Amino acid sequence: ESIVKAFNMLEDTHADKFTLQYFNKQAGVLKKTATKLGISYFANKYNQDVSNNLIKKCDEYKPNLILFINADYVEFINKDLMDYIDKEKIKTAVWFIDTFLNMKEKYSREYLEKFSYLYSFDYNDVEYIQKEYLFKNIQYLPLGSDSSVYRKQKYDKSKMIDICFVGNADEKRLAVLEIVAKWCNGKNKTMIIYG
Repeated sequence: ESIVKAFNMLEDTHADKFTLQYFNKQAGVLKKTATKLGISYFANKYNQDVSNNLIKKCDEYKPNLILFINADYVEFINKDLMDYIDKEKIKTAVWFIDTFLNMKEKYSREYLEKFSYLYSFDYNDVEYIQKEYLFKNIQYLPLGSDSSVYRKQKYDKSKMIDICFVGNADEKRLAVLEIVAKWCNGKNKTMIIYG
């Protein structure tokens, strides 16, 4: 719901309606594990299943826009899917909700050009993509832009938290969080992690 509101706040709204499609996270974990173990059959089958599922959903809903969040799962955005999207004249968008600079090695200019629109939560990413990829069709779209949800609220000061992290955990972030957690422990500070 918050994503829909964020897109409706844009001056040039590209979507009349769209449905959020979440893919099976457990299957995603299995795919990643299979890929790391070199069992490519399962990873390839998963990617093709996701691509086929998305095509079926498009046949069912007839969207005018498909929104990919980060689109760093490039394996299932395959030729079959892109051919289908082109044939059906469906617009595509990517919303980078993690810094593009952490994912840039996954993206070529040709890959980004497959998408009709790019959005990023980070002004720096917008400037970087415009400069380095010569891609002008990118806009700033912040996270937490739904003021009915993300607003100043009253809080219980007795439950104060000194440090809060919200986000996905990757190896680099876990290493930093481990250092911060040790510091908090030594300074009698509270820390909470969501993600």
